[in-house]
Parts: sequence; structure tokens; C-alpha cells
Amino acid sequence: MAHPDRTPDGIGSWLGALASAAAADRDGSVLADFATSPAMGGLFGIAGALIALTAAGVAATVSRISARRGEWWDRAEWALQLAISRVSREREAGLSALRILAREATKNEGEMIDAVTSVYVADLDGASEQAENDGEGGAVDVEQEELSGPT
Repeated sequence: MAHPDRTPDGIGSWLGALASAAAADRDGSVLADFATSPAMGGLFGIAGALIALTAAGVAATVSRISARRGEWWDRAEWALQLAISRVSREREAGLSALRILAREATKNEGEMIDAVTSVYVADLDGASEQAENDGEGGAVDVEQEELSGPT
């Protein structure tokens, strides 16, 4: 035997009673009843889940960007170490890598790489000129323009 409230007639009469109570009760107690009902708790649960999902998405994005920047800095450190090498082939490889990395650098990172390499290249140019003056040869041909990233 079916429960009277679960039959189509029972549901219809329940909805009818709810509608008539809402129409007859104009002081807002229907809304007050809804605000304290389990349905409102469910809505708050859904809202909380959406907030948590948004926070997790933001945290994942921040983590991904941070990891990408960390890996960029690892490559930049490697390239800088090569760029200051006394071995010309390593130095050329490091400077080439820095030119490529400069494309992905932030403004501050690009300025820092430019400042560090320009000081070192100036030292190399000075040493090269000194070697030429001493008759030892072995000039280093590195131009500052190669180190600058996109402006």
C-alpha cells in the first residue's frame, strides 16, 4: 500500500497546501521557514563547495606559475654560469641561451640579466683589449646587443 503523501494526489495536495499557505501568509514566515529548512542548508553546502573549488583552481594556477618561474630561474642560472665561463664555446652557448630565455623573462628579470652580463662582458672586453695590447691575441667577440632581450 502506497503512502498517501507519495502518491501523485498526495504530492499535489502538499503542493497546493504550500501554495495556499504562501498566499495566505504575507508576513514572510514561509521565507523564514525556508531559511531554516534543510533545503537552505543544502544551498549553503553547494555555495561552500563552489567557493572551495574556486580557491583550489586559483591555488593550482598560482602553483603552476610559480613552478614555471622556478624552472626558468634554474635554466637562467645555468646559462649565466656558462656565460661567465673562460671557455669561449661555453660562453657563446650561455649567451645564446640567455637570449632565448630573455624572451620569457619579466621586465625585472631581463634587466637583471642584462645588468649582470653587461658588467661581465665589459670585463671580458677589457681583458681582450689588454691581451691584444700585450700581443697575446685571443680577442673575445661578444656584443652587448646580443644580450639584450626584446625591448
